[in-house]
Amino acid sequence: ACLASMPLPQMVQPALDALSDRIGESASVSILDGDEIVYIARSAQRKVMSISLMPGSRLPAYCTAMGRILLGTLPMAEARARIGAGPLRAYTPHTMTDPDRIMEEVAQIRERGHALADQEVELGLRSVAVPLANARGHVIAALNLGLASGGESPEAAVARLVPELRAVAAQLRGSLR
Repeated sequence: ACLASMPLPQMVQPALDALSDRIGESASVSILDGDEIVYIARSAQRKVMSISLMPGSRLPAYCTAMGRILLGTLPMAEARARIGAGPLRAYTPHTMTDPDRIMEEVAQIRERGHALADQEVELGLRSVAVPLANARGHVIAALNLGLASGGESPEAAVARLVPELRAVAAQLRGSLR
């Protein structure tokens, strides 16, 4: 089959499976739809989350690493509009709910090119995400690893996982349209 005609989920799934197996954590790809992210591909390891995520699952963009990556690709006014005026739901005591603070975080994510969400959707869950660009350099999705929040500091998780995520994003880039 010609790669160019293959749907995005099928194109990314083998790379997600390989990444998940290599790192031992769940890997996902999502797209932005309004104010939510929609999972389009996932390779799950069975240890982290009580909520089960699969392709088609939705989470709010404002409190997820993939959502913040994707919000950071938009013009700031549009990102702000998608976050809304609040009040935003606090899923855990760690969920960022102040739209101004979230926008500051989105601006920083845009600069550094990766996002960390630490126990904002579920206690005990941390996720690290990077943008997934196509061959023309347009960000079309976000790529993420989800892991248990214990064991290493958030900074150590970022240092360990961001290079792995970026390598997979770079590997996929040439074949994505």
